[in-house]
Amino acid sequence: MRRTNLLPQPYRLVVVLLCLFPIGQFSAVPDNKETARQTAADANEHALTLPERQEALTKLNEAARQFIDAGETVEAARTLNRVGRLQSLLNEPHDALESFQHALALLNKASVAEVKIDSLNGQAVALIFVQELVRAEMVLKKSLLLSNQTGYTAGKAQALLTLSDAQNYKNHALAMETAQSALVLWESLRNREGIARTFAQIGRCYMAQNMLLEATQNYGKALQIWRELNNPSEQARVLIMFGFIEYRKAEWQSSISYLTQAQGLIDESAEPVMRGQIAAGLAEAFNESGMPETGLGHFQDALESYRKSKDPHLVMIANRGLGVTYAYLGKYPEALDHLHQALVGLKPDSLNAAQNYEPIGMIHLKTGDSAVALKYLRLALSIYEKAANPKEAAQVKALMARVFEQQGQLERARHHYQQALKTFVESLDRQNQADALYGLGRLELRAGNLDTAEHYIKQSIAFTEDMRRVSRGSDLAAAFSATVYERYQTYIDCLMRQHHAHPDRGYAALALETSELARARSLSEMLSSTATAFAPGVDPQLVAQEKSLSQSLRVKENSKIRMLGGKYKREGLASLENELARLEQD
Repeated sequence: MRRTNLLPQPYRLVVVLLCLFPIGQFSAVPDNKETARQTAADANEHALTLPERQEALTKLNEAARQFIDAGETVEAARTLNRVGRLQSLLNEPHDALESFQHALALLNKASVAEVKIDSLNGQAVALIFVQELVRAEMVLKKSLLLSNQTGYTAGKAQALLTLSDAQNYKNHALAMETAQSALVLWESLRNREGIARTFAQIGRCYMAQNMLLEATQNYGKALQIWRELNNPSEQARVLIMFGFIEYRKAEWQSSISYLTQAQGLIDESAEPVMRGQIAAGLAEAFNESGMPETGLGHFQDALESYRKSKDPHLVMIANRGLGVTYAYLGKYPEALDHLHQALVGLKPDSLNAAQNYEPIGMIHLKTGDSAVALKYLRLALSIYEKAANPKEAAQVKALMARVFEQQGQLERARHHYQQALKTFVESLDRQNQADALYGLGRLELRAGNLDTAEHYIKQSIAFTEDMRRVSRGSDLAAAFSATVYERYQTYIDCLMRQHHAHPDRGYAALALETSELARARSLSEMLSSTATAFAPGVDPQLVAQEKSLSQSLRVKENSKIRMLGGKYKREGLASLENELARLEQD
């Protein structure tokens, strides 16, 4: 008897198909898509530690491959953009460029404007990283054109912000305008991360022009947002910039405090750039405080960190810092070696080159080679004036004044000192004001204009003492005072000359008083810092408590300076910072 087929016709077709084609061939594409989406969703590109970032990168690369296998080119490109951004964060700019280029190649077949704009913006960031600024600006012009055509506001805002970063290497005023345009767009989108990053960029543009109050205000706005968003890494980035601002104000104790606060917020293995910035900032503060031996070690740490970051611009900065530090130590061959290393690969008319010409000129001034010194200083001055860097231009003019003074061209020296002093006064730069006033005092003393010389040198010492008093730590204050001892000696010389001209005016007594002050100023500062200034009738116990707390603060600050001067454990520094914060509050 013939058996009848119990399956209806449609089901028989399914059975045949299943026999001919295994199940996996039907489900492979949907499964690949879903697996890729899940893998991409699991990747946390905002991770803060190095292992977490590396894990996220592995997942995103795998997701991109799976999307490509599934024929999902747009999703693959979107994922590759995430890969590129993470590679930039991991200081792998060349890998990032490849990822963004791969994304753009995929989008040629299936163009989606927003994803393409994101790829272009990411590509520009990586190009700036490797200092290909012209190429970066060309890419950003494409991004802006496409953003305007499609109305992609977030893409346009990011392009403008990145363009501002590129422009700030040569034209700070233009970079400022571009960043402010980006801010308007981010605010229209209510994108708080974009707003915070743009406030920080505006602060950077102000800082480049030495407009420190405006820089502080904008960085402060950025810091507030990052704190509200609970982003410790970005908080650290802003605190580092506060440290740099305080350094420019000659507030070295405060600069060190901001930098060590930032250090406590980052995973140093994941953030070689910030680690290097902190080390370089500490080095600068110790150098200017008269402790270049300590500064040297920190700059060596900065160079090591910057090399890990693979950022040639930052490696150049560390070499320049080492060159200046060796110059402070009187090791001029080593200094010139590092400074000429820093010049390799730089355009001769760039700001970066000018920042190396200046210390090279200073070293030739110190070694008595005035012709070579003037050559380098004039190159630096031309670049600074063209780029609208008034403070840096004024510093070069002050160095040129020293050269003319060395050559006996007193009128040219006086003119350059006065021009520099005007800028230093306008920018509230106390340290350079003190230096320029002292230079003018030397000139007037040399010319026999004793009253004018006394006026200038006395002002210079007043600024110097004011800077010294800012430090709570006696170690830092004493080191700084040692670097300016010559000013007291010159002032005493001036007073004694006035005494010989006018024996009855008390100049000899004033000279003796100045000499005693110069010899005992560290002790004087220590005693004055522990004195109290409470009104009569205040509870004596409160007075005693305030005096005790002030002494404790000084002891802790000195411990911190000594700790930073050698090898230290991060946990120990964090503990000391907490103790200082508690004492400040008390």
